[in-house]
Amino acid sequence: MLSHNLALMVMFAAAVAAVPAEHDLVGRWRLTAPDQLQRGIADWRPTLSPGGKLTFVTRYSRGNSHSETGRWRVHQRQLVFHFQNSDEQRPRRPDLVFDILSFDHRHIFARYGPWDVTFERTS
Repeated sequence: MLSHNLALMVMFAAAVAAVPAEHDLVGRWRLTAPDQLQRGIADWRPTLSPGGKLTFVTRYSRGNSHSETGRWRVHQRQLVFHFQNSDEQRPRRPDLVFDILSFDHRHIFARYGPWDVTFERTS
């Protein structure tokens, strides 16, 4: 009985500790964060395309939005967004690095700095 429980715990830990393959993350997501990080922002909508292409839309509470492009990748247990500077009037956004805590087909639970964030698949 003890060995059975130990085997179940090891299988659960392995599932939680698994690093997602990039093809598992391809799709459209809605990113939400705590209020202190998301102040004035309705939500973020990252689209992760095959080959590492990133489209990152910020939708503001006032109704307008801003779109940025770049590259994304999974490195160890991190999801990394690297932005390109397509607008000469704005500085390039620094890379966003999310520590992946767990994931499944519909959600990615991650940490960005001290904040827990959630990605929810929209398509």
